Amino acid sequence: MEQFKKILIETYDKKLLKSLKEFLNTQNLKLEKDLDYRMAFVKEDKIIGSGCFKKNILKCIALDDNYKGQGISNLILSDLINEEYRIGNSNIFVFTKPKNLKIFEKYGFYKITEALGKIVFLENHNCGLENYFENFFKGEEVLLKYKINNVIFLNSLEALISFKKEILKVKNECDCLHIFIFSKNFLKEEDNKCFKEKNIFIHKDFNYLISYELFSKYFLNEEDIATSYSLINVKIIGCIIKNLKISKAFILEDEIFKILINEETKEFLKDNNFNLEKH
Repeated sequence: MEQFKKILIETYDKKLLKSLKEFLNTQNLKLEKDLDYRMAFVKEDKIIGSGCFKKNILKCIALDDNYKGQGISNLILSDLINEEYRIGNSNIFVFTKPKNLKIFEKYGFYKITEALGKIVFLENHNCGLENYFENFFKGEEVLLKYKINNVIFLNSLEALISFKKEILKVKNECDCLHIFIFSKNFLKEEDNKCFKEKNIFIHKDFNYLISYELFSKYFLNEEDIATSYSLINVKIIGCIIKNLKISKAFILEDEIFKILINEETKEFLKDNNFNLEKH
C-alpha cells in the first residue's frame, strides 16, 4: 500500500478542494459543504478515493473503479471511524445507495431503514434504535404505568425555549410528554431548567432524527432529496410512536412540518395507523 498516500483536505486549501470536487463528480457524486473532516488517498497526485464526515455522519465516500478490490475502501472507512471515535463520536451513521448496503454491512454497519429504493440509513450498532427504548424504560419503569403519552418533535434547541407555552399546553393534555429534537449539539443545563416539571422527558441522547442540514444529499438526484429525507425521518418517528405507546404526536414548527409531511409520508402514517399533527 506504500504507493498510495493519505492526505487531509482543509477548508482553506482551494486547490485540493477543487480536486476532491472533480473526483467526486467522476463518481456521479457531489461534494457537500461545511464538512468537519475530509480525507483522500492519492496516487501520483491524483485522488483515487475519498471519505468525509459532518458530525457523526459519514459522507462523500468514493473509490475509483480501477482501485477496487485492493483494500482501499477498508482504509477509508477505518480512517473515518477512528477519527470519529477520537473526537468522541461513538454512534456513527451513514446514508448510502441500496447497492452499497453489503459493503457497509461488511464493515460493521447495520440497516436502520430505507426510502424509495434509493437510500439506506445505517449505523455502527446492531439494533441500536431498539436498544435505545429498551434502555430508556430500564431507567424509567414508572412510564409503563402512564395511559396517555404525547410526543413533540422540534427542529432545534432554540424551539425548546421559544415554544415553552405550547409545550406546557400539550403536557397538560397527557400523563407524560416526550420531546425529541432534530438539530442539537449539546443540551445545556439552562435549556433544561424550563422543564423541571414532572413527567416531561427531553430525549437529549436520541441521535436518529437527522436535521435537513446534516442529511446526506451527495449521491441523490435533486428531485429525490426532499422525499427521501422526509420518509427516513417519518419512519423513525413511527418507531418512536410505537415504542413509547404515544397517544398524540405533534410538530410545532411550520417549517419542519412542511418538510416532513407530503403524499409519501402521509401514506406511510396512514398505513401504520400513526397520526402526526401540526399543533
